[in-house]
Amino acid sequence: MTTVERILPGAGSIAIEALVRALALAPRARPFSAASIDFVAALAEALMTDPAARRHPELMSLGFFLRRAELTTMARELATASRDAVRMPIGLVFHVPPSNVDTVFAYSWLLSLLAGNRDVVRLSSRPSPVVDITLGHAARLLADPAHAAVAARTAIVRYGHDAAINRALSAACDLRVIWGGDAAIRALREAPLAPHGRDLTFPDRQSFAVLRADAIVDATADAVAAVAGGLVNDLFWFDQAACASPRLVVWVGSPGAARAASVRLFGRVGEIAEQRGHRLEPAHVMNKVVFTYRAVADHPAVVRREQFGSLTVVEVEGLAAVPHDHPGAGYVWSTTVEALAELTAFVGRKHQTLVHFGFTRVELDAVIDALAGRGVDRVVPIGRALAFDRMWDGHDLIAAFTRIVHVEAGKG
Repeated sequence: MTTVERILPGAGSIAIEALVRALALAPRARPFSAASIDFVAALAEALMTDPAARRHPELMSLGFFLRRAELTTMARELATASRDAVRMPIGLVFHVPPSNVDTVFAYSWLLSLLAGNRDVVRLSSRPSPVVDITLGHAARLLADPAHAAVAARTAIVRYGHDAAINRALSAACDLRVIWGGDAAIRALREAPLAPHGRDLTFPDRQSFAVLRADAIVDATADAVAAVAGGLVNDLFWFDQAACASPRLVVWVGSPGAARAASVRLFGRVGEIAEQRGHRLEPAHVMNKVVFTYRAVADHPAVVRREQFGSLTVVEVEGLAAVPHDHPGAGYVWSTTVEALAELTAFVGRKHQTLVHFGFTRVELDAVIDALAGRGVDRVVPIGRALAFDRMWDGHDLIAAFTRIVHVEAGKG
């Protein structure tokens, strides 16, 4: 008998057949039911008021995103999307979140829960205080009889790389959500879905920042500090393991302005990172040094390496010379272009988030129009790279977690 470790609700080993059967018998829920909203809002409040959670900014972001006012807005937008299209749950959703971005499991599970689905979430065995804090509050709430209906629709489990379990859950689910990158997607796709089932996948992606050099040179000291603080968030949360973290900074302007802006901004980034306690482990320091030496040897276009506290900046000549590999932990490639339009030839399908500063909406829209879907799914101000949204990687997640019932009323 094949079993999995059930983390919550409850805890203990359970046969995969019994787990699937229990979820199949769970009561159905309409999208954004009162019971779903009450549970998610209670979890958000618990996170935002927990002193232990407050030490993790990503948990504050999770709680803020799932606060009751935001849930009410999502529910209203879904209800008014189309008069003839009624949104219903898609069914059973099998979530496979990544191990290196701790809060993704919660966003994926809770948005699907709000959509009315029954959910099974496979967690990594990698230790994580962020995951532990979230699960602790969720377990307490799910044990409350007031949330019994939500508990019946939920299974958070752990198991090793077991093809039999993957096949059982894949065959049973209506939607399989794979967040773990290209390798995980390929591995999970070896397990066939039911004929009506479908995949929602989030492959490996890369992100970059585009900054107008003159805007940094001419900005006040307070404005530069604000931009630098936002860039610290974008670069140092999750050690740049998240696809949305920029790994490249593109300066738009003259070489002289770009050089002055680089020194001014990156110097403040290093200072603020230090003030916020972002100090690298010796292993990370050594890894970045070795990586840079290798980059210099392998890429003749590398012209300068600079260290600003925990931030390492490596300048390369031109977008075409930007390497694809990256060590994380506060490491950015940097290059300069004369005009924003030069991004068009550089961007590909692997590019996810464009972080910007110093450009108008008209200028940004022109870039997206020129790309014509070739790449970039998110365009956000600096400091917002890791701010999760229901619109992610080109998908409206609430729409993806539901199906449409077309209702056409008769005349008369």
